[in-house]
Amino acid sequence: RPNQGDWLRVRVRSSGVYEEVLTLDNAEFHIWDVGGQRNERRKWFHIFDKVHVVMFVAAISEYDQVLYEDMNANRFIEAIELFAKMVRNPSFRNSGFILFLNKSDLYRAKLNKSPIRVVDDEHPENSRFVDFKGPYCPVGETIGSKLFEECHEAGIKYMQEKLLSQSKANKIIHAHVTNATDTQNVDRVFTACKAVILQRALASIGLKL
Repeated sequence: RPNQGDWLRVRVRSSGVYEEVLTLDNAEFHIWDVGGQRNERRKWFHIFDKVHVVMFVAAISEYDQVLYEDMNANRFIEAIELFAKMVRNPSFRNSGFILFLNKSDLYRAKLNKSPIRVVDDEHPENSRFVDFKGPYCPVGETIGSKLFEECHEAGIKYMQEKLLSQSKANKIIHAHVTNATDTQNVDRVFTACKAVILQRALASIGLKL
């Protein structure tokens, strides 16, 4: 029989546009879950012109993975490019942005097996994130060692900065490192997100929290 941990690890690919309505502390939140894959974007990209907050989820564990629809496209680079389009889109000019650097548990588990930065002079198409300055995690480095933790934090900082640098209008973006299996972390993050959403909703009618 599946336990709570099993349910938390279930992954279902988002497809189309789905609305969820949550009531928290007597406040009603309408949340639309949309698919980020290329063939899904045409279904939603131009229909959200009055949202208070955009919650963008980027999997930091996917720095070494490719798209299922394009084997030559890096998943994290694709996330950066999509985030850039959204944060610069006039439809979201007045919307707040919350960035989730998600799947941090999977990122941590693979960092000593698969490097973030790869330089292949003979086959440049195999290179990735050549501007990452390190420190670099050696293959086989013990998880939890001082060097590992330094590399771990440097990688997160690098990926966060790659995403945040896409905003060209001094937009305030709230960033959080998350993973679905850490329920306490999710609770803290969602509490912070709720405050941002309420602030934006009140600001849209000329009030302040």
